[in-house]
Parts: sequence; C-alpha cells; structure tokens
Amino acid sequence: MSNQGQGVRERFERVEIVSECFANYYFASVLAQELRERTDWRIGKLRHSHKHGRDRIVGDLMKRSSRGTLTIAVIDYEKGIARKFIDYNFELREVVKGVFVGRAKRRDDVLVIVFDPRIEDVLICRFSRELCRNIDALKRIKSERAYSIVSRVIGKSEVKKIIYELSEAIIAMVLSSNRKC
Repeated sequence: MSNQGQGVRERFERVEIVSECFANYYFASVLAQELRERTDWRIGKLRHSHKHGRDRIVGDLMKRSSRGTLTIAVIDYEKGIARKFIDYNFELREVVKGVFVGRAKRRDDVLVIVFDPRIEDVLICRFSRELCRNIDALKRIKSERAYSIVSRVIGKSEVKKIIYELSEAIIAMVLSSNRKC
C-alpha cells in the first residue's frame, strides 16, 4: 500500500461506494480494489439496488447525514434534460474522455464518477466493438449478468489506465479539500 491518501482516515472513518446499475457496480468494485491498494482508506461493502435509479441515489445522498463517511457514487450522465440534475448537484471535471469525477456542490463528503452518457458508450463500445454490436450483450449490461460483459473490457490496458487515473483524481480531490465535514 502506498502512503497516498493518508490523512483521509482523520476526516472519514470509512468510504462507501454506491452504484446505479450492475455494470457500474462491477466497475466500482475494480475501482474500490485500486483505492484499497493505493490508500489506507477503509472501504466498506459496495452498495447497489436494482430498485434505485440514478436520481434516487443522488437525491438520497444529498439528504442523508453521513458524518464520518465519504460516499462515492458511480453513475451515468444520461442524455437530454436528465443531465441537469447532475449539473445542479455536482461540480464535474473530465478525467478521461467520457469519464468525469466530481464533488457535491453542497456537501464535502459526496463524490461522483460519471460516465458520459452511459458506461456502455464509454467502456463497452469504445473498447470492444464486438460487444457493442451484440444486442444480447447490451441487454445483459443492465442485468445481474453484466459482470460477464464488463470483465471482458476491464482487463484491457486502456481501461486499467482509466481506473488508475480515476483513483488519482479521487485521492487528489479528497486530499485537496480544506473544508471539514
């Protein structure tokens, strides 16, 4: 484990990661492992409920009190008017093409990773044209069977680089914050 991320445990007792869909959940699990290897953060169990959509997850995060917990949500930006909800609640910066990291505008303890417009477009179709053209694969991406699809691209060096860069951005964002939770 690297010394990177030290001091976070002084501000946050633990880190919680929530995801919007199964594909985001599997991506989040790989990101969580990267953060565990690079920091001393206590990353709890990843959360996902197929009953909660993106807006409900974000809404719940904005309302609840989570003193001592840093929450990272892994969500899709979507298209059209739905994007305004994310823009209203978060300050985003693009880390790599189509992948943003951001902090809640009114909360220091909520971060997001946002795929623009969806994880299918950013990871699956960009790094596997074969899977992108397979309608059955794209249907599975929103189901519990998403792991079989996501695992095919997650091991590619380009995707590993995205995970590394996202972990760097998250660590830097947390450590650069001078606001207390």
